[in-house]
Amino acid sequence: MKRNKSYTFINVGGLAVGFACCILIALYVRSELSHDDFYEYADRLVVIGKESSFWGKGTTTPYPLAGALEAEVPMVEKAVITLWPGEAEVSIDDQDYFEEDGVFHAGEDFFNMFSFPFIRGNREGALIEPNTAVISAELAEKYFPGENPIEQIIYSKKRGKQAYTITGVARSNDNSYVDFNAVLSLSTLDYAESHGDSWRSYMFFTYALLNEASDINELNKQFEAFVDRHYGKESKSGFFAQKISDFYLSDLSVSEGFSGQWLYVYLFSSVALFILLLACVNYINLSTARAAKRAREVGVRKTLGAGRSQIIKQFIGESVLMSSAAFIIALFLAYLILPAFNVLFGMNMTFSEAGFDWFVILAAIALIVGFLAGSYPAFYLSAFNPALVLKGDSAKGSSGSWLRKSLVIVQFIVAAALIIATVVVFMQLRYTQQKDLGFEGEQVVMTSVPGQGSKAFRSEIVSHPAILSATVSNAIPGRFHVTFGLYPQNLSPATKADTTESISFKPGEVDYYYIETLEMEMAAGRQFSEERTTDRTQAYMINEAAAKAMGWSTEEAVGKPFSLGSDVMGEVIGVVENFHIASFHQSIEPVALTLFDSESWSSPKDVAIRLASGHIQEGLRHIEEVRAEFTNEPFVYSFLDDEFAEMYREERRLAQVFGGFAAIAVLLACMGLFGLATFTAERRTKEIGIRKVMGATVSNIVSLLSKDFLKLVIIGFVIAVPLAWYFMQQWLQDFAYRIDIGVGIFLLAGALALFIALATVSWQSIRAAVANPVDSLRSE
Repeated sequence: MKRNKSYTFINVGGLAVGFACCILIALYVRSELSHDDFYEYADRLVVIGKESSFWGKGTTTPYPLAGALEAEVPMVEKAVITLWPGEAEVSIDDQDYFEEDGVFHAGEDFFNMFSFPFIRGNREGALIEPNTAVISAELAEKYFPGENPIEQIIYSKKRGKQAYTITGVARSNDNSYVDFNAVLSLSTLDYAESHGDSWRSYMFFTYALLNEASDINELNKQFEAFVDRHYGKESKSGFFAQKISDFYLSDLSVSEGFSGQWLYVYLFSSVALFILLLACVNYINLSTARAAKRAREVGVRKTLGAGRSQIIKQFIGESVLMSSAAFIIALFLAYLILPAFNVLFGMNMTFSEAGFDWFVILAAIALIVGFLAGSYPAFYLSAFNPALVLKGDSAKGSSGSWLRKSLVIVQFIVAAALIIATVVVFMQLRYTQQKDLGFEGEQVVMTSVPGQGSKAFRSEIVSHPAILSATVSNAIPGRFHVTFGLYPQNLSPATKADTTESISFKPGEVDYYYIETLEMEMAAGRQFSEERTTDRTQAYMINEAAAKAMGWSTEEAVGKPFSLGSDVMGEVIGVVENFHIASFHQSIEPVALTLFDSESWSSPKDVAIRLASGHIQEGLRHIEEVRAEFTNEPFVYSFLDDEFAEMYREERRLAQVFGGFAAIAVLLACMGLFGLATFTAERRTKEIGIRKVMGATVSNIVSLLSKDFLKLVIIGFVIAVPLAWYFMQQWLQDFAYRIDIGVGIFLLAGALALFIALATVSWQSIRAAVANPVDSLRSE
């Protein structure tokens, strides 16, 4: 190893990089697969979801469901509900409030079912009384450092400002679907009175603990009769149960980035294994290529009495030694890279959470890899005939050339496929940035104000020269949160669509300045007008997608009768050109806009404000000053174009991950290619000297040594093209608006792969070509 430094560096370095990738991805996979498996009753805890023909599957359920399950379904031991998890403002003095994640209300049995360990207090009865709360250890340390928080008071504005007495401190867990910072008693809100019989108010999350002998499949069968009792036999809705341990990686889980999706677990596991495969390929390739150099060694050992099994043990031992050294280096590399890996994946993984057994498994894998990677060279080298070897008649590695060529092709299949995938992801991202959204989001700042003061707020801020326009609504692109089903037959027969199915509309309440502020275009008709009083109750603007769904052309839609749940039939006064209200993953949906008097709004409303170019900071200061006159809430704002860009955070991360993996794959492939080129040049040293004496130029020699390798790279790339095309087509299917994978993408990726391979091989080829032939021929 010391005598062949470049060989050692390529093998140990390549294996270390491969192992480091596997260690990091193994941490990610372990984190994903271990969600919600630490509860005492993890095997019996289930999430109750709803299913309907219109809405599909979801996890919001009605308030009385938990009580009914306990009373009517024998296999349900306990059931509990929670209400709207998420952010909330929290304070300990009712003065200074801070945003905290993971704050929600829950029923009294929550901690009896979810066995988070209690540090202080008693889980039994912790949430029975109104105005009680259990907080996490992190929140306790933040607000009560060094103190006992039991019986202390915290204030929360979750579902209205309330004071809560702390009855317990529990240790939260990032690997929990119901991870928390503060769990507030649901009895505080008196929901039993207002929602006790509200079977059609879906705003709660229901969890059930099954009896030990219960079967979840049997429970799902019993839901049919349960639904008949509470909804009637004609109901198109139903309930289902899913194990809590399976929920995180299911389609029902709301996840961000690379979390909570089987697709990425499989994808990154596969890529990590391919990276490790490339490192093993390097070892096998270089070991067989060096067979000629070690042939005499094997011959001498055999002549002195070594048996084949001893030779095999020697070479496998060397391989395991290299693999072990690579694993130790890989642990160090992974430890250094982990912080950046966490940022890229949006996670918070640590080695300390992995456990000793995890390291033992990885170490065992490293030893197995060393054994397998060294097996072929060991059996190949140990088979040499000592008589032929010592006479100088041994094959100089030619018998293993077919394997080396095949492995080089495999390396560049993986490397080229990852290069193509990276190019496709980056081009799709560029497409999302350049495609017309149907509105202009640059220099549009978003904030919120109390609904009843929104009209006065808008009037005051637009008086400043830094403000070009402003609009108040609940229908800003990216924030359409409600869906309304309209049956066309409810309109007059002359205007109904060809379908009798319900059409899903995205409703929005806007003011007179909506189109102007967002710089949208009208395809037909007119906007809302302050001069027409009927616009307030009887006018609708729809988009082109809505007109198409109703079976109308853009022009004939204007004047058609239309209504979204109102007793008064209105009419379409204008058709807005299609604009995106969500990411490119979704097709543009039918939109219907109505005009509301902003003074009738009581809840906070979004305000979109277009700032004058060059006066951004001045405009923001003015907005903050004016807003302070209407609310004491902190001034929180964002830019509309940034909100849309944030929708593609997962794709940007995927591009970075693919780019990183592609770089590693190319690096490993080039390390192997460089090693093979080095040994090829060494083996042909005298041939090169003779050719130079006979008049061959440097370019002739470089071409001679490079062309065989480049052929292999081209073959690998040709095989990679259909594979990469298929898998990237599958990935693009998730986008309603996407690029076409054209020939240009493959030409670009191919040119890049070929250039990298040529640069790798040429360096060693040029070095051999410029060597003095006298040095290589003087011993002849």
